[in-house]
Amino acid sequence: MEIEKARLEADRLDKIEIEKARVEMEKAKMEEERVRAEKDRHDLLVREEANRKLQYDLEKLRLDAETKRQANTINTHVNPINIQTSPTDTQASSINTNNDTPVHRNENDNSHWLNKKMQPFKEATDSISDYLKRFEIKLTNCNVRESEWSQILLDLVQGQALTICQNHDHTIQDSYQILKKELLNAYGHNASTFRTKYYENTPSNQVEPQTTINLEKDYFSKWLGFEEIENTFEGLRNFILIDNFINKCH
Repeated sequence: MEIEKARLEADRLDKIEIEKARVEMEKAKMEEERVRAEKDRHDLLVREEANRKLQYDLEKLRLDAETKRQANTINTHVNPINIQTSPTDTQASSINTNNDTPVHRNENDNSHWLNKKMQPFKEATDSISDYLKRFEIKLTNCNVRESEWSQILLDLVQGQALTICQNHDHTIQDSYQILKKELLNAYGHNASTFRTKYYENTPSNQVEPQTTINLEKDYFSKWLGFEEIENTFEGLRNFILIDNFINKCH
């Protein structure tokens, strides 16, 4: 009799444990479904926000293109106005022109001038893209002719950039622009890199939606900067459609 009671008690306890385990599993399943639903809702909101932002940017491009088109249309119908220039105005214009004369430096003072105007490029910490932007702004503000830029840059770089500058022909036409493309491409600043970053920039629970959208805008703008597309709404639309088509074919 006692054995039977013990067996029944054991069965009862087993059933209780089984029921507890079932309840815990149900709770875990419900929590998993809740988290998944929350993530899906979050991802949907991010995509909707990104789509709204993209539509806004596209509409802005379209309006800008339309404004330029209308301005060009107006200009073609307006007769040019001849303005008589007074001697005083001519003299002032001459003075301003003289102020824009390119700066010619003594080669012996070149190193001192560079150190004063521009910090050297640090390969380990500097972004080549940002550095070249600062470089161009500095030299433009100092009225240095672009034909001198590539040789000036040679004294400011190191590492891989120095090797590229040393192997570059500084006597060719558009020397700096060609050298700039070589440097950007060597450090991964090209259309392919930013296109990949644009498509791989996915929402995350650890990142604010606006941060993700801002990154996407930045990658998209840099990507377009390396592509030769018409700066109009139609040009951008055609570019996106073609790229999406190619992307889906892979």
